[in-house]
Amino acid sequence: MVTVGFLMGCWRFINPKATSILTPGAFEFLGFEFRWGLCRWRKPLVKRRTATKKYRAALANLNAWFRENSHRPKREFFAQLAANRRGYNQYYGIRGNYERIRDFFKFASFCLYPHVFFQNCKFF
Repeated sequence: MVTVGFLMGCWRFINPKATSILTPGAFEFLGFEFRWGLCRWRKPLVKRRTATKKYRAALANLNAWFRENSHRPKREFFAQLAANRRGYNQYYGIRGNYERIRDFFKFASFCLYPHVFFQNCKFF
């Protein structure tokens, strides 16, 4: 075990195999990036967001899912898409992670149109 420091009110011990230390005062754990920042009232606060590696993997997996499942019936396709987006939001939807959640949903909407609505169009 490695001592990371005083975090969230007490000393934390983190397993080095499950954690990658990015910079002094910032590390990744369970798909999140933790770093020190300031809140609106200029007090120290632990900021959290989706780790870059996990975020890019989620975008790539979503794009691959679109390619594999765009041929399915629309009702079935949209039900599964809603479940995928809901699952992402339920795991990564924490306070301070709004930008990554918003970008994931925008990417899903952006990728939706070419794969579903234009799959039978031929462009010359």
